[in-house]
Amino acid sequence: MAILQVATVFSGGALRLPDKDSRKGYGFIMAKKKKIDLRNLEPEEQLKYEIAEELGLLDKVLSDGWKALSAKETGRIGGLMTKKKKEIKEKLRRTEEEQEGLMEELL
Repeated sequence: MAILQVATVFSGGALRLPDKDSRKGYGFIMAKKKKIDLRNLEPEEQLKYEIAEELGLLDKVLSDGWKALSAKETGRIGGLMTKKKKEIKEKLRRTEEEQEGLMEELL
C-alpha cells in the first residue's frame, strides 16, 4: 500500500512536505484557515471580494476558500476584475484631462 504524500501550503505561501516522523496516518494534511478581515484589504483584494459578492460566490469563498471555486467561476471573477480596472483607469484619465483643461482656462 502506497502512502499519499501531500504538500501543505501555509498562509505565508511557504510549501512544506510532511516528513515521515511528523506524518500521522494517511491522507491530506490541512493548513490552518486564515481569518479574512474584509474591512482591511488591499484595493485589488477588495475588488476581488466585491466581484465574488456580486456573483453570489462570497459565502462559498468565506466558508471554503478560493480553492472551492471552479475554473469557470475564478475566470469570471478575473475577467470582471480586469474589466473594472480598465474602467477605473479610463475614468482617472478623463478626470485628469478635465482638470488640465480647467487649469489652462484659469491661466
